[in-house]
Amino acid sequence: MKNIFLREVVKAVNGKFFGDENKLDEMICDVKIDSRKVCKGSLFIAIKGEKFDGHDFIDQAFLNGAVCVLSEKNLDIEKNFIKVESCKQALMDLAEYYRNLFDIKVIGITGSYGKTSVKDLTADILMEKYNVVRTMGNFNNNIGLPLSVFELNDETEILVLEMGTNHFGEINVLSKIVRPDICVINNIGVAHMENFLNRDGILKAKCEIFDYANKNFISILNGDDEYLRKIKLDEKRVFYCGFEKNNDIYVEKISDDKKNFKVNIMDCEINLDFANEMFVKNCVMAIGIGKYFGVKDKDIKKAIENFEFKNMRMELIDVKNKFYIINDVYNANPDAMKGAIDSLVLFDKKNIKKKICILGDMFELGDDAKEFHEEIGKYIDNKKIDLVICIGELAKNIFDGMNKIKKKYFRAKEDFFDEIDKFDFDESVILIKASRGMKFEEIVNKFVS
Repeated sequence: MKNIFLREVVKAVNGKFFGDENKLDEMICDVKIDSRKVCKGSLFIAIKGEKFDGHDFIDQAFLNGAVCVLSEKNLDIEKNFIKVESCKQALMDLAEYYRNLFDIKVIGITGSYGKTSVKDLTADILMEKYNVVRTMGNFNNNIGLPLSVFELNDETEILVLEMGTNHFGEINVLSKIVRPDICVINNIGVAHMENFLNRDGILKAKCEIFDYANKNFISILNGDDEYLRKIKLDEKRVFYCGFEKNNDIYVEKISDDKKNFKVNIMDCEINLDFANEMFVKNCVMAIGIGKYFGVKDKDIKKAIENFEFKNMRMELIDVKNKFYIINDVYNANPDAMKGAIDSLVLFDKKNIKKKICILGDMFELGDDAKEFHEEIGKYIDNKKIDLVICIGELAKNIFDGMNKIKKKYFRAKEDFFDEIDKFDFDESVILIKASRGMKFEEIVNKFVS
């Protein structure tokens, strides 16, 4: 973050300053919502969350060197603070002000699944030519995205941001903060279906990315998605990507194992160690953005071939040279679950003799949750998988949807842990996946500890 005057903050958040007026001419060097990360020169914003209230940590923030604090409550008059009606709104307002200090290109990325991969692939490609700031981790909501914006500095040329939502109006707010120049939507799936009623509702929510886009924005859309083809935009500024030949950017050829593919607008092939069709499509979206910004083919190829899965998203773990884990426990929905299963089927190592799934509940699917889980069971039934372990109340429907494959059901993780020693996992690759609320990282930790 580049330094800004405290008086700029007061104006940006429409707050009232209390304390030493001389402090208004001091600079703040960063913005924090975690008092443990505050250092000399920080502005601390006391966000009230579901589990913690930042107001309880204001004293600690001052002890750690905060210049000032944003608060919804009155504080000791000797302390320097800015009173606002809502600290969350103030965070967004300040981020909007700060973003407008820079003449840069902003890429906004949304979709039902695979957003993080598209974001990281895009950023990795663009970094071959530009100074890039990207969304930190999974900071894609109305708190996380503003914090990513504060990572901008005078050297930044492109900002790549992931925009998530589980309710109407959320992406509208994010679009207002950053005003994207490039609007990317990679798919319309069924994630958070219970809040949007149907896929048309999800499409409407994702299209909020256009609400505050810059006047001459361009769009990068998944042209294989029938819902995204419904969007009415200026055809000259829309680029469709996918597998179908009617797209502007498409997969010209691809190997059966999805590890090698060529895109029509590149002169060279991409060679991967680990992939599925969904990831290849994410690559195509990122390639389209890279080509738009003039990144050379050889640099795009290098960025994609060196891409690393991490942060509990298709993260490959070698467990004591005995077996592999595909750690994909960050979240789950039916489309992403199928993609992960495809990756498992295509996984190829010399010492692998078995392929195993450990699958759990997928949340926020609305009234059709049972059917969506059963569909996963039927999908797996036609795959070459040696064992499927289902854990959770909804996952019982995955279990019930299978008739051909060896399977085992547990109501809870603890029940599985009680019997884990009865399974032979040596020389296997194990896909572990469920919605975030299932906390399946505990299963991963059980294996690797």
